[in-house]
Amino acid sequence: MTKWTLGIIGGVVVILLLAGLGVIFGFGYVARANYLYRVFPSESMYPTLRSGDRVLFRKLDPEQALGRGEIVLHHSSQMFGNRIIEPKDYARRIVGLPGEKVIVRASGIVEVNDVPLERREVGTFTFQSRHRDIDMTLYLECVTEAVCYQVAQHDVRTPQAMQEAMMLGEDEYFLLGDNRD
Repeated sequence: MTKWTLGIIGGVVVILLLAGLGVIFGFGYVARANYLYRVFPSESMYPTLRSGDRVLFRKLDPEQALGRGEIVLHHSSQMFGNRIIEPKDYARRIVGLPGEKVIVRASGIVEVNDVPLERREVGTFTFQSRHRDIDMTLYLECVTEAVCYQVAQHDVRTPQAMQEAMMLGEDEYFLLGDNRD
């Protein structure tokens, strides 16, 4: 080959490498702009997510509607005495939508607009936490005919029951973890 041919081939290779790098960096920018990557910190969404799971959350347009049964990431602060603890990200499942009435019964059954969500027992298991083994019951909970997921509930304790139903505002959602302990 001549020097001229090698120069053209080298130029094409450089252009392809630069184009490839542009695509990689462009994709990284788009991914950062549209997605959040989180390492899940707790067992609150067990059995769907475990502590240490890596999750990619898609950022939503504020006008985009959220659906019952979807898992969302929300940013929240907690009060401890008179001080605010550093805000954290929490993943939870949408159970109630704006304008709905929601209550969690002592049995763990969730009612939306006075209609209990379908829930049936699918088994029992022993959950191994860092401190002890916990006997739990696994349920299949359905928010629609097409959207079902598993929830876990401690066999000895019942979940925190609500004294009264909560009426959600126009921009409020009712969120629960899948671990209903």
